Amino acid sequence: MARLLTLLLIMVATALTGSAEDKPHRSPRMASGDITSERAVIWGQMDTIGEMEVEYSRDSHFIDSTRVQGPVIDESSDFSGQVELQNLAPATRYFYRILFRERAGQPADGSLMSATGTFQTAPLSTVPVPVSFVFSGDLGGQGFCRHSVDGYRIFSAMLERSPDFFVENGDFIYADGTCPAQGPAGRSNVPGTFAGISESGVDWMDRTAVRTLYRDHWRYQLEDGHLSEFLRHVPLYAQWDDHEVINDAGWGWDYWNSDSRTRAGFENLVAAGREAFFQHLPIRRNSADPHQIYRLYQWGKDLDLILLDGRSYRSRNDAPDGLGKTLLGSRQLAWLKDTLAHSQATWKIVSADVPLSVPTGSKFGRDAWANGDSIEPGARTGFEYELLDLMRFLDDHQVKNVVFLAADVHFAAQLRYSIDPNGDGNPLIIHELIAGPLAAMRRQAPSPGFDSTLHPTVLYTEGGLFNFGYVRIARQADGSAHLIAQVYDDRGERRPGATLDLTPQ
Repeated sequence: MARLLTLLLIMVATALTGSAEDKPHRSPRMASGDITSERAVIWGQMDTIGEMEVEYSRDSHFIDSTRVQGPVIDESSDFSGQVELQNLAPATRYFYRILFRERAGQPADGSLMSATGTFQTAPLSTVPVPVSFVFSGDLGGQGFCRHSVDGYRIFSAMLERSPDFFVENGDFIYADGTCPAQGPAGRSNVPGTFAGISESGVDWMDRTAVRTLYRDHWRYQLEDGHLSEFLRHVPLYAQWDDHEVINDAGWGWDYWNSDSRTRAGFENLVAAGREAFFQHLPIRRNSADPHQIYRLYQWGKDLDLILLDGRSYRSRNDAPDGLGKTLLGSRQLAWLKDTLAHSQATWKIVSADVPLSVPTGSKFGRDAWANGDSIEPGARTGFEYELLDLMRFLDDHQVKNVVFLAADVHFAAQLRYSIDPNGDGNPLIIHELIAGPLAAMRRQAPSPGFDSTLHPTVLYTEGGLFNFGYVRIARQADGSAHLIAQVYDDRGERRPGATLDLTPQ
């Protein structure tokens, strides 16, 4: 209740000073992310050259505050930048705002102060405290863009849950799509002025045009009023899927798919898409590998959040499944195994960009782990060999209480898997929570069903709606940390039958 009251007070203050929709060219965009017990990344964006500074405090009135000088922002960074706050206190609410000072030689119309944002740092990894988060993906796809009246209202529904953070599962933009004024099923959109990157008229060899296209897609999303308000109050942990660059692809490939094999410039798409992803989100860069997206965050004694990258290191989708085919790459897979084996958290949440048992993809090969039961063995192009290797490792090391998160498939589901990959007679039990789309084509669950490799039990599934997942981990009367998962629609209504209460093994 105290957290909700704090958020409401900040929202009122923001409304009084004006929103991003009211002043789209003069009100700085802002977000926080990659929160730890002692650090936070603050991201901001303007529309002019200037110097960025972040002021933060435990007091919402900034009576006792600290200022941190940030970078100079200009066209090279799409007028965005970030500042990392350090030496923060654990389990503490902070308030922040961003100041942009225009540089000498630019129009002298003063400094620009953002609205107030807030975040709470994570508790120490030894402290058992309740934690809640929302998760989903797939925003603005297939013509379901910012509604001309309601915008992306689902983010206001997510804010109403007062989560500690947002796990963004990927497809935060659809760079290969467009946003026409008239969308599907009579939907009225705020029109976008950009093309889709896969269109034949886009010259992939024109690096400037390609870079501009990706930036335009990101700016269109971030200018939504509901999303802007949400990002001021809820920090995020972001990962990507395919549409941040182009559909059903891996970033280490020489070419996209067989139909475009002679089309030069695929590597320019990867470079520009990756650059835009890091420029428009509050992500801590790894100094040893600035392109690395997979990472671990701990939130108290009961939660380890493991974010994966299923695009940067994958084999070609159309390669046959088997030894040597990889979705994660050898280094990331080894890191994931080691992280899970050594985790002391009650719950290990693995956020993947593709689901475990939903066969996806096209004539160019499977795009997710599952081969699909109807595919002949010689024609299977999924990534099940690697998936079963991971499951065998978890079984061998008796890793318990693993829950996978995914979006990508545009329907909601909750599944339990029971499998004995090492044949010791003790089955490995894992769960998967699927959510989305936030705003994209709405699909139904697969028919005739999910891939049977992991022996899934469908606990809940529902399609045809915009939705997000809500997870709360808290100690119950029995003394154990239960994981309670629910699904909500874009009106903020909990879906019938979508409450799952898991007790740790």
